Amino acid sequence: MARNHPGMVDRSGKTFRLELVREFFLGILENGFYVFGMLVAIRFLHAGEFFKAMLACSSSIGLIFMPWVIQFVAWTRLPVSRFAGCVMLLACLLLSLVPYFSGIKTYFILMSAGGMCLSIIPGLMVEVYAQNYDPKERGQRLAWALMVCTFSGMVSSYAFGYFLDRTGSDYSWLFVVITVAGLASTLALFRIPSSPLEPPAEKEGLLGSMSLIVKDRLFGWLLLAWMTMGIGMIMTFPLRIEYLAGESDLSGDGGLGMTNEQVALVTVFAFSLARILSSILWGRLFDRLPFIPFRVMLNVFLIFATLIYFHSDGFVGVCIGAALAGIGLGGATIAWNLWVTKLAPVGQETRYMSVHVSLTGFRGILAPFLGYWILTWVGFQAMAWISAGLVFLSILIFSSVWRHERLQNG
Repeated sequence: MARNHPGMVDRSGKTFRLELVREFFLGILENGFYVFGMLVAIRFLHAGEFFKAMLACSSSIGLIFMPWVIQFVAWTRLPVSRFAGCVMLLACLLLSLVPYFSGIKTYFILMSAGGMCLSIIPGLMVEVYAQNYDPKERGQRLAWALMVCTFSGMVSSYAFGYFLDRTGSDYSWLFVVITVAGLASTLALFRIPSSPLEPPAEKEGLLGSMSLIVKDRLFGWLLLAWMTMGIGMIMTFPLRIEYLAGESDLSGDGGLGMTNEQVALVTVFAFSLARILSSILWGRLFDRLPFIPFRVMLNVFLIFATLIYFHSDGFVGVCIGAALAGIGLGGATIAWNLWVTKLAPVGQETRYMSVHVSLTGFRGILAPFLGYWILTWVGFQAMAWISAGLVFLSILIFSSVWRHERLQNG
């Protein structure tokens, strides 16, 4: 059950309504930031491979510090959603400064700092969900919110691609739009009810919650599976845009040279439409199925999505690959945000989530560099097979604890 708090009046309903508003504007911000932020670096700032890899992994740096961020949040005694709102406000400030500077170095610094702020918010929101949502409704509630986020991102990203094709090298308006969207999302975030984090019963050392990896062996084993799968998938993320838009000749089989509008159609429209149509089903399945079979199903979709995407040399083929990725990631986002609520002891969800988020940060830093390095040696198609192999290996690791008693709750 959701944890009760004194004076709570329909916290679940109020949280859900405000989450829909927050996610609507967050979809505009995130797609502008993650998709078109990289596209600006490639097309207009002519970033080299190092800066593109750094930009792709910069958001992950903030994730690494999540266990210590959680300790700081508990120390401030601020309601979790209010602290998250302050972080979101800082991200908006940083993004609003981008149009006033030129050059890849300043662009990288502002985008990286903004990405670090954005990256820690999901780890905080899992505490809000644990406080305010009943366990049997969390998957569906989050699925609806993510569906709204995906829809707004899909529509806005097509508009971004359309206007970028027609405004030449002027991309300043893009950051004005995503900053305004971020501020609207921040206002909703400040209004979401939540309580302060409770400090851990035992004083934690320098490692903080990271000691859970050893203390809870099942948790540590599942994190190994997540790490293997995550590296396999994240190494392909920046290369998906590179494959569509890049004119580079990194390995003799460079990008497809699509227009900004075509890139938006593939990476957002095909991907997002499939994600929207599948999200509610995934949400219901998450609330009803044990975690392992749910995660294995997702990984199967991701394997086929990666292979089809990078083995296609035309618009239709990459759209099919993007759609399969959308289906898989529609459920994967729910799993990433909520899986610890099926494993962690009641009241410990945020500590477990902070470790999961921190390790996501480590692989988020490693994987983009690994992906670009592999690409320079073997090309897009062989890189896709390596990615698929890692995801398949994670299926084997997940499946080894399929029948564990702690993982049988639906």
